[in-house]
Amino acid sequence: MTRGPAKSPRRRTAAGVLALALPLSLVGCSARGASLGTTSSLCFHALPAAAAAVHDRGSLLGVRLVVASRLRRRVPAAAALGDTKLCMVAYKGTFVPGDVSKPLGGHGGDFAVVGVNQAGTEVLGTLLLNHLPLAFRHNV
Repeated sequence: MTRGPAKSPRRRTAAGVLALALPLSLVGCSARGASLGTTSSLCFHALPAAAAAVHDRGSLLGVRLVVASRLRRRVPAAAALGDTKLCMVAYKGTFVPGDVSKPLGGHGGDFAVVGVNQAGTEVLGTLLLNHLPLAFRHNV
């Protein structure tokens, strides 16, 4: 019985590096999928509360982590929250105040933006708008 040519030290080293690199690359892929690498990814736990606030209507556009004071022009009550961070979850559809929980303002709109506390446990209010005041780029 004949054996093939002996493997050179260089080939053994390359095979060893490949054997280590493959599992590490798979771990890297799964870790990357677990987070978008954005501050808004902290808000994905707010999705169930937001969906309940719009009664599962409309299409989810995305999420944003926003400092409440940034909203004070459109929502004067947000000024009382100071620099508290809120999770904002946007939906596209046709909404009227009776369609959502805790509507802010008496008008309907093509978008509903639900404000949820950062813990994701409490809906603070739902804005009904005809255009979005913020970009919601981080889709889920």
